[in-house]
Amino acid sequence: MGDTEFVAEILSEDDPRGLTIGYDTGCCMTLGGASESCIWAGYEDPRYSFFAVYDEAGRLRAQSVMYLAKEDGKQILVVDNIEVNAGTELQPISEIYKMALTQFAQERRIHRVGDSYWRWIYSRRNYTQFTRSQDKTIYTHI
Repeated sequence: MGDTEFVAEILSEDDPRGLTIGYDTGCCMTLGGASESCIWAGYEDPRYSFFAVYDEAGRLRAQSVMYLAKEDGKQILVVDNIEVNAGTELQPISEIYKMALTQFAQERRIHRVGDSYWRWIYSRRNYTQFTRSQDKTIYTHI
């Protein structure tokens, strides 16, 4: 994307980088921080994981905690915020999230990504909506 190459990955449950992604992006998902529980969920709850985007130098540029929820017997992928480093261009990161998470949802036959009961919030805030098909939508906060 553009002049910079990015790598997107879902960190494994034993990857130590999950402990530092909040520090690396300046967000509250840190040990002792407001969202410390998200860190522990990423390691202790099999429904949770961390999604990370790195630049070609290996620097973390964006991250999210994500988890699988069930609604009416169908899996839904929930991506809790996109935390981005200062100075990171948002458009390429948005496109990476769009492509990678749509592929992830399709491979795992996830019913949808990111709407349901949060829809009213998205209509009232600065969110970008990406649509892949009728039943798969990715919402991101940027």
